[in-house]
Amino acid sequence: MRRVDGADSSVGTAPHGSTCDRVVADLEAHLGDPHDDATVFSYARCAELDQTSSFPEAPYRQLDAWGLARYYVPGVFGGALDDYTVPTLLLAAVARRDLSVAVAHGKSFLGSVCAWVSPSRRSTDLAKLVLDGHPAAWGLTEPGHGSDLLAGELRADAVPGGYRLTGRKWPINNATRGRMITLLARTEPTGGARGFDVFVVDKQDLDATAFQPLPKVSTHGIRGVDISGIAFDRAFVSEHTRLGDRGSGLETVLKSLQLTR
Repeated sequence: MRRVDGADSSVGTAPHGSTCDRVVADLEAHLGDPHDDATVFSYARCAELDQTSSFPEAPYRQLDAWGLARYYVPGVFGGALDDYTVPTLLLAAVARRDLSVAVAHGKSFLGSVCAWVSPSRRSTDLAKLVLDGHPAAWGLTEPGHGSDLLAGELRADAVPGGYRLTGRKWPINNATRGRMITLLARTEPTGGARGFDVFVVDKQDLDATAFQPLPKVSTHGIRGVDISGIAFDRAFVSEHTRLGDRGSGLETVLKSLQLTR
């Protein structure tokens, strides 16, 4: 097995059970009794939010205050992630209270994992923002293509100093709320296994006229979660937003999916 910092490790490197139990218990204590309707993260309150399709802002911020995002970022980038057992158990504890909150908050790990698999200068930028509580999104799926990654049409056309993004990603979690979006984009007109690259895009760096949100998707469950999309119209991103060598995007995504699944 390969650790998140890229070093080889054996399968049996999970932290001692008591360590996991202590971390999870600390989170549970911070969140309070879910049976107490007066607590922010109670079962009753979460049910109300789901019924009204409201984003679970207050429970989400409780997780931020405790520092759950530390366990999405590897230690080499300043976080606390050195084994996947801990964040798995933490998110399971959150999901027992409300799946919507677990999906919404945990998406920031999915939105950043490519940067850990293919580390670059951009990885450090992303790590800081995730640790500071900024949501991240992972832009893979597209209208009409679903998860057929080789059919992706969002283009990153090379221009002096960087690329121009044109196309749509939809539906993806955190597309509207997320400040950072990790995108798989076609960099060769013919596509193919070496015709895609991954870019870590900070929406605050984009011209406001070069992108727009796409509508939220209505779902039967997790109704308050930001499952929406984003459209780009020749949005300029600098060269350093690309992860890895040119044409390595599909490889990076496939490696990342082995962790996120």
